[in-house]
Amino acid sequence: MALYKFKMISRALRFDDYSSRRQQRSHDKFAPIRTIWDKWVDSLTTFYNPHDNVTIDEQLLSFRGRCKFRQYMPSKPAKYGIKLWVLVDSSSKYVWNIQPYLGKAVSGVVEKQQGKRVVLDLVKGLNGHNITVDNFFTSLELSQELLKQKLTIVGTLRLNKKCIPPKLLQCKHFPLFSSSFAFSKDTTLVSYISRKNKCTVLLSTLHHQDNVNHEHAKKLPEIVEYYNYTKGIFISIIIK
Repeated sequence: MALYKFKMISRALRFDDYSSRRQQRSHDKFAPIRTIWDKWVDSLTTFYNPHDNVTIDEQLLSFRGRCKFRQYMPSKPAKYGIKLWVLVDSSSKYVWNIQPYLGKAVSGVVEKQQGKRVVLDLVKGLNGHNITVDNFFTSLELSQELLKQKLTIVGTLRLNKKCIPPKLLQCKHFPLFSSSFAFSKDTTLVSYISRKNKCTVLLSTLHHQDNVNHEHAKKLPEIVEYYNYTKGIFISIIIK
């Protein structure tokens, strides 16, 4: 169509009730397109069944226009944009569920345990799957909640988590490329010395043995290999 016609239509196009938009925005920053967005997201989950493993992470959609919840993330290539929480099928790369990050709530209250809340929101409707996540989301509390829903988790842990036994953090006392394991009834922790005096700790409710690939030059634990394989959709592999 002609450019002038496209601009004319764009000026008049609305996805909500304009007369009540101000009231809706008072409790939902996404109100102008919330209805059509929710319908689209519902269709994503309706017409596709994901494989056994899915991955959750953040993604920055490049955008420099006017938007109250636009984010500045210097570590991302785009730097400015709209941040999305995304659940993706690790095999097909299909986006199965997605949620926008709208910044602080309208009330100004800072959300606690955001990573846990995001995961539990996005996995609704899944059963029997494994969820691979990074250390922003991973926690022992989340892993137990997922087990109740018949879901497992594999993810990196921040080293300040109280659930990590002190022995797994003693990086200086173990040789390079060595692994230390800790087990409970349904959870496995592994500490892998990826660099000198530096360890990477992962949690898994999918793995229950201390398997290590001794044929690999860096003797990667099975949990690390699984994480690298399923999480590489969003980020480069943590241990090359």
